[in-house]
Amino acid sequence: MKFRTEIYFPHRHVEMVASCNGSILLLNYVSHYKNLIIIMCNPLRARHLILPVPPKLALRTHHFAGLGFVHSSSTNKYKVLICTCTRTHNPARLYCDTYTIGIDDEWRSIGDTGKPPSVFASQFVFLNGALHWIGFENLWVICYFNIEKEQCGSFPFPSHFQEGNSCHGVVDNWLYIHHEHVYCVWKFWVMKDYGDFGSWTLEWVIETPITREFARPVKLLKMLKDGTLFMMLKKFTKVSKRSPGNINMTLASYNLQKRVLKTIEFSGMLPMGHSLIHAPFFFSPMDSLQ
Repeated sequence: MKFRTEIYFPHRHVEMVASCNGSILLLNYVSHYKNLIIIMCNPLRARHLILPVPPKLALRTHHFAGLGFVHSSSTNKYKVLICTCTRTHNPARLYCDTYTIGIDDEWRSIGDTGKPPSVFASQFVFLNGALHWIGFENLWVICYFNIEKEQCGSFPFPSHFQEGNSCHGVVDNWLYIHHEHVYCVWKFWVMKDYGDFGSWTLEWVIETPITREFARPVKLLKMLKDGTLFMMLKKFTKVSKRSPGNINMTLASYNLQKRVLKTIEFSGMLPMGHSLIHAPFFFSPMDSLQ
């Protein structure tokens, strides 16, 4: 499907970072998030809104760390959260600013959040009224920002979680952590009861043939009705005998009962690490501006 949004992008890089109730949040920047422009767009209605430039991004002492876009069910308002890190402090300190669509004329600074964990992944995931990301406080933790209380906090990884490549996400209203400890063995830990740190459960283990075809999963996107996991993968492609090959993004499904992993053909390019589940919706947050 193609949509004409009539958005002019002055810079070369365009990145989709969040989706909420049919609207998406786009970043337009030169490189390394310089001259960052934040755009909210409803592609189904071809409407868009350019948000004010966050004040801290104008400072050379701060750099972009993460961006989240959420809907508050209690107030029926849409909020955008941006996190910036200081360049001058060691360890870096995290600052949060929020912008409520239709309410705020400019960004509201939540200030120095104390001693929060640094941002490990620029993509935030939303669950149970909070945005979540991976941070580090002497050890890896799940960080969160409560959108109603506008407070930061954190909770630990599973106690038996081993070191290795980790990523996180939400599937079927469960917060999960993916762990790759052994090559070609992918483990997914799920917090069955949100907020209960003792409810971390090893829910899925995917074992793949010993091959270089798949590098590792990047994100679970959805669990289908038949229990099939729909995910995004890094795929290794051999170009020639002399070339080391390339790692590209692809979509895949894994049947838990048959233990079969299949790639999914699609047309177009899949951005590195930025695929999102998007459900088109006619209502637009821009309607609250009228």
